Amino acid sequence: MEAAAITTSGRSTLLYRSCDNCRKRKTKCGSEDPCANCRTSNLVCQYTVRRRNRVRQAPRKIAQVINSPSLSAYVDVTTSLPESSPQHESLHVPTCQYQIHGSPAMSKVVGDDHGPWSPGQDDWDSPQSLSPTAFSSVSAALPSLPMLDIVNNCITLFMQYTFPTSPIIHEATVRAHALAYFSETASNGNFKPNNIHQSVKHMRAFTLITAVCASTASVMPESLLPYGSIVAVPFFRSSRQMLHIYEEYDIEQPDSSSLSVRDLQYSAAQHITGRSRLAYHIMGQASLIAESLHLHQESSLSKKVPIESQLLRLTFWHLYLSDAASVCLKTRAGILNQSFPRGSIDIHHSGEPVIHLLDPSKPRYGRFFEERLLLGFHLMERLWSSAARIVLQMKNYEGTQDGKKPLVERLAVVFYDFVGIMDDLPLWLKISNLVALPEDTAVEVFQKKSFWVQRCTLTMTFHCLRLVILQQCIESGFMGVVGLDDEPLRVVMRKAGWVKDFVETMEDIPFVYHQIKGEPSVQRIRLVGTILLEMVQNVESDAIKLRLESYFKRLLDILSKLNSKASEELIA
Repeated sequence: MEAAAITTSGRSTLLYRSCDNCRKRKTKCGSEDPCANCRTSNLVCQYTVRRRNRVRQAPRKIAQVINSPSLSAYVDVTTSLPESSPQHESLHVPTCQYQIHGSPAMSKVVGDDHGPWSPGQDDWDSPQSLSPTAFSSVSAALPSLPMLDIVNNCITLFMQYTFPTSPIIHEATVRAHALAYFSETASNGNFKPNNIHQSVKHMRAFTLITAVCASTASVMPESLLPYGSIVAVPFFRSSRQMLHIYEEYDIEQPDSSSLSVRDLQYSAAQHITGRSRLAYHIMGQASLIAESLHLHQESSLSKKVPIESQLLRLTFWHLYLSDAASVCLKTRAGILNQSFPRGSIDIHHSGEPVIHLLDPSKPRYGRFFEERLLLGFHLMERLWSSAARIVLQMKNYEGTQDGKKPLVERLAVVFYDFVGIMDDLPLWLKISNLVALPEDTAVEVFQKKSFWVQRCTLTMTFHCLRLVILQQCIESGFMGVVGLDDEPLRVVMRKAGWVKDFVETMEDIPFVYHQIKGEPSVQRIRLVGTILLEMVQNVESDAIKLRLESYFKRLLDILSKLNSKASEELIA
């Protein structure tokens, strides 16, 4: 690889002509700053510098590395910072400080690309000032709307519409982050070189709050968040690039934010970029971190503070749910479900003492609201886990035909339990209790909307998974699991009946809840559409084919209205 000598502050260094991203991809780099590939992919273009001698990088080089139009701003607030431990006295965290709209105190910490951070007092005494860039598009488009209002609105929408199916953040904490990093009165303090852990704590906080906003803004319909399309990308880029700065530290010393940030970025990546591989890579990282923390064991939480323990617990279950979904929908290879079969997990659904993630000071939540939401959330996990268990055991069976019968009988019991989950829906998730009434109070209106999200998710998931299980039974020759034999007409009629149930459920759900669920809802619709297309092409009965075609048209009608990055393939 070609290299050119560059002189910085009187010292000679070597600069690779291919940027870091092009080297990783093994693609040709144009050596611009930024290069064409990075501009196209909206990535931060960096050129790794190899020093001939072990000398401290000049601050101007640090500024060069982070000076990107999409680089996130970071706020440091003055707090009591703990003294660093002796083993971290060699850590180096050069700092660059700059400001963005709405806050006078946006600063950022950047580490060296060539090894552990080590303190260099000169870098701290001479921080580089950069122009506001990260949220300049937001400021230009929404000049009269303070950033703090935007962030708090995103949090409110998240807690009402996303938290019911993703209870992975502590509301009081993220609202405190919003106030600290986006208010006009945010404190103007600098990081100190002997406070590396506190520096990372601040970076994690900023990464989390921007991930929450990115995930929310990317999925909420215009009727709920009119400016979502304006703020989603800046928040997503800011969160991704801030995580990149401390990522090695984060992987080596993970906490609950290491999981929740990636979970939220996964959602945002699906809706903003439409790049499924990027999204699955982000979620795969979260699953591997959860695996390394042994979160399937209750003992892994014994020494955690209560809030951290609750966040780790619920985020693990959400990751496990997502992993089971990937197994059933065949979107990516499962990690947690392969490593930890459901029977080997002893982490509880709730811990002691009970820690509330919703802000108890807000009257709209009431006394039992969070408890009921978590019960519905764990019903979703049971659906996905049961279905994944059935699908995996059928798919991985390599025994003889004679040995298949006992397995069919066992899986038939699991399937019967799977079907029974929907019989156990609590009263507040019954359709009769979710209908809006004129006499509903503001609290009831708020809570019904959150429960609607859960009901939408549960019913769509159940009817989709029945078809997934039936399809796997057909492919693996396990028809007895669902009470069928190999008679083709019976199989087609059963499948057509379950498709009908899915389509009718889809149409009964208020459209706004399909929009709120975003790509997960689209994935289910597309999967059923794929099954329908196969049936239409192979069924011999004209009467059945005509009925299936009508189902497909109704399905496409809903799918075409959803603003999905991935739906064009099926529509075409």
